[in-house]
Amino acid sequence: MLPAGAGYSNHTFLSSPTIHNALVVRIQLRAVLASSLHWLHNGKVLTLNEPQIWTVIGVFASALFGMLGFLMTSFTRAIKTELSSLRSEMNVRFDALTGRLEHIDRDVQFLMKREFGESQP
Repeated sequence: MLPAGAGYSNHTFLSSPTIHNALVVRIQLRAVLASSLHWLHNGKVLTLNEPQIWTVIGVFASALFGMLGFLMTSFTRAIKTELSSLRSEMNVRFDALTGRLEHIDRDVQFLMKREFGESQP
């Protein structure tokens, strides 16, 4: 709406040809849509013995199982990747620990020989 005092009254604004034509077109469009969509809505509910319903159920079920399969496959791959990464990291750390234990064993043998002599096995 135009502000008051702009030189137009509400009657003049609503009776302009552009607004009037737009309203007429809108009303005609509603009538056409209502008449063309009347066959879609006959007041009845679709029951489960209709083929369209079973088709929709089948499409949704196949989409659900397809998504489930894809997600399980990608999840399994991610878990395998993480486990192999963990395995390689643990192997590196165990190798480092083995090296440290060998050095400690050598040092302990040296101390035992120094303290108790060469006769120790």
